Parts: sequence; structure tokens; C-alpha cells
Amino acid sequence: MYDYPSAQDAFIAVLDELGKGNAWQSGLQLNDKDAEQPVADSGEKVDRENDAEASSEKAAAQSGRDVALLDDTFHAMRLSFYYTGGVADIANLLARQGDRHYAPRLYADLGELYLSKKRFRDGADTYVAFVESYPLSAYAPRFSVSRISAFAMGDFPNEVRAEKQAFAERYSVTGEYWQQAEEPSRQYVKGQLRVYINELAAYYHGLAQQKKSQLSASASLAARAEVVDLYRQAGNWYQAWIDSFPNEPDLANTWFLLGETRFESNDFRDAVAAYENAAYGYNSFTKANEAGYAALLSYDRVLSDIQRRQAMMQADLAVSQSLHEEYAKWQLSRIDSALLFAETFQSDPRRIPILAQTAETVYELKDFERTIDVADRLIAAVGDDHEWRLKGYLLKGHAYMDMQQFASAETAYEYALGAQQALLPTLMPSSREYLDLVDQYQQTLENYAASIYKQGELANAAGDPELAAQTFLRVVERAPDSQIRVTAQYDAAVLVMKTVQ
Repeated sequence: MYDYPSAQDAFIAVLDELGKGNAWQSGLQLNDKDAEQPVADSGEKVDRENDAEASSEKAAAQSGRDVALLDDTFHAMRLSFYYTGGVADIANLLARQGDRHYAPRLYADLGELYLSKKRFRDGADTYVAFVESYPLSAYAPRFSVSRISAFAMGDFPNEVRAEKQAFAERYSVTGEYWQQAEEPSRQYVKGQLRVYINELAAYYHGLAQQKKSQLSASASLAARAEVVDLYRQAGNWYQAWIDSFPNEPDLANTWFLLGETRFESNDFRDAVAAYENAAYGYNSFTKANEAGYAALLSYDRVLSDIQRRQAMMQADLAVSQSLHEEYAKWQLSRIDSALLFAETFQSDPRRIPILAQTAETVYELKDFERTIDVADRLIAAVGDDHEWRLKGYLLKGHAYMDMQQFASAETAYEYALGAQQALLPTLMPSSREYLDLVDQYQQTLENYAASIYKQGELANAAGDPELAAQTFLRVVERAPDSQIRVTAQYDAAVLVMKTVQ
């Protein structure tokens, strides 16, 4: 029986002997310019053709006999590996004899031979064996690409995609390989990442959309979870693209797609950040307003999620308090985002409803000064639209009343009454909208009268009964149909009598 291990050891001795007196072995190490091609390119010889500038190759080229013997030896070695234990024999040989600079060629030659025999999986396994043995080698990314090429040659699409994903993960710009790699290797890796990450993101995003469109109302939880997971995977690849290519000119669109996939995977906090980056981080993104609005919708989902958890954890006071604080933080962030939207996208038709909603939210938070500021922005934005002016002036009036700035409240309520009077003729008298507006008008009138009456109380408390009486009489004059009119008229009469006495 032929002793292949002994023969392989002898081949090593021949290669070592040929290496004496020159540096051809070191030429088998990756030259910086080598980082442009995978190791399995047709006709490539790692030791001669890819390292033309290496001094070791110059020495080898000067001796045709040595070069021929060198090639014959490598050819014999790959045949011996092919007919025995395959790639495992390479590992065993190097374990016995010690590592060699030409180890990459041993793996590359065997892999190439497998491919020529259409043994695509064996070829692919040979390439990955090198990567596993030398994970930080400058050759490793090219062997990984050769593995992908082997599966592509064998028409194994699932394996191709899986290996592209493995490449993107193994050689990520945040990973161990990248941190120690030299610039030529990094450039080669980035060239592959540019292709693979884009393909993976598009694949998972498209598949997620397809699966989502097929969901029925009665779809199982497992089917829905699958869609969520696909969107999450797509989002992970969009994030990988952003991490890998932070200066790309179209990055705003990638942020937008990241926001979309994070929203669909229920990762609403991440969706907020992604959409806001797309909306406000770039000057010429055509979907910036859509991104800004989507960020607000994402905020709403974050807040709803916190409320849901609050309802579930009411019995745990510590957790409930923590959730309350979390809700307040996100609510304030949403307010800031809404105001930024209104300031940035002034021609967007959603701007005015957003301002109105934000003013109401700020008022509910009892931030009265900010309520007035946002209401003023709303009023300035709507022009002669009486419906929106009404909302803005009502909020201003309420805020001023809470701040006990009653004169300013009076002015705001007076404008609100004017807007209501302008709206009434536009409605059918028998319609629900008309009747609701009449009720609202009466309530506004009461607030208006109260704002004047409060000024009278302040004047009286300040020791000016004459001004107080005059102010109470203004209630009678300006709001004769208000409920507080009778009280104001009585108080005015009492003060007048005291003044006369």
C-alpha cells in the first residue's frame, strides 16, 4: 500500500530545498496587491502570478528548472491529497511538519482541483478549512469568496446566500478580523461587503414584504412571527451597511429603509432613531418629510407600548414609577420631534395638525408657557383658517388662565369667540357640528367672562375698588349671556355703593 503521508513529507522536503537561497516561499504570503482577487480565479498561481513584484518570484523565474520542479511538486501534492484524505491531509501534514508560508497554495490547489472535477462542495469545504485554520490571515477573505464561488458554480443558491451572510458577519467592520487587518485587506473586504450586504438587505426585505402580503386575518402567531423576524434581519443588514459605509451619498435612504424595517419588526425605538436620521441628517433627501412623519408614528407606538406595560405592572409600584418616568421622557422627545417637523417641513400639509396636537399635549403636561409658544406657531401657520385659529386661541386662553395672566387670557378668548362666530354661518343649523359649535361657543363665552371677572377680583384685592367695579361691569357689557354676569353685576353694585359711602 502506498505510503501517502511519507510521500507528502518528502514533497515538503523538496519544497523546502527549493526554497534555500531565495525567498520564494515568502512570496506565497499575501502581497498587498493580491487583495483584489479570490484564490480560486482561473489560472491563478498564488506563488508566481499574483506576486509579480515579490523578490522571491523574481528569483524563481530565473530558474526554469526550479519553477518546473516547483509546479510539479505542488501538482503531485494536490493529487495525493485528492486521492487520500482531502483537506484533512493538509492539516495533518502541516501539524507534522510545522506551518509553511506556502500553506495557502496547498489549500488553493486542492480546492481548484475539486472544482475542476465538479466536486463543488468538497472545493467549498477546502476553502473554508483554510479560513478556519487561519482566521486572521490576509488570505482568509479571498478563500471565503472562493467558497462562495464554488457554491455558485455548483448552483447552490441557498448556500451562496448563507456564505455571503457568513462573510459579512466574519469580516464585519466591527469584528476582530477588521481590527487587525491592514489597509489592502480592508479594501478588498469592503469591496465584497458592498455587494453582499446590499444583496442580503434587499433579499430579506423583499421576502418580508412578500410574506406580509400573504398574511390573512386568521394567520397564525408563528406566521406573523416569521414576518417580524424577516423584517428584523433586513434591518440588521441595513444597519450593517450604515456601519460599513458611513459616508455613502445615499445613506439617508438606507436610514429610511432601516426605519421601515425596524417599525415592521416592532423595534419602535430603533425606528425613531433611524427615521430621524433620515429626516434631519441630510439636506437633499427627497423623502425627508415622510421620514419625519414616520418618526412621529414610531414615537406613538413606543408610548403605546409603555402604556400597555404600565397597565400590566400597576401592582408593582417601583416598576410602575419607572415606566411613568420612561413615558414622560419619550413624550417630551416626541414633542421636540414634532416641533422640528413643523419647523423643517413648512409646506407639508400634516404640519398644522401636528402643531395642534403638540400644543394640546404640551397643555396636558401643564407646560403653559410652551403651550402658548406652540399655539402661536399654529396661529401663524394657518392664516385665515378659523377652525385652526380657534384651536390655537383656545389653548392660549386656557394656558393664560392657568398662569393667572387674565388680561392675556381675555384677549385670547376674544379671538376664539371671533373664530367661532365666523365658523357658525358655514354650518347647517340643524347639523351636529353646528350644535356642538354652539355649545363650545357658550363655554368659550363663560371662559371669556371669567377672565374679565378675575381681573376685577385682582383689582379689588389690590385695594382699587373703583377699577374692580369697572372691570365687573365689563363682564356685564361684553358677556351679557354668561352665567357669571349676575355675580359680576352684583359685585360691581356693592363696590360702587362702598365707593359712594
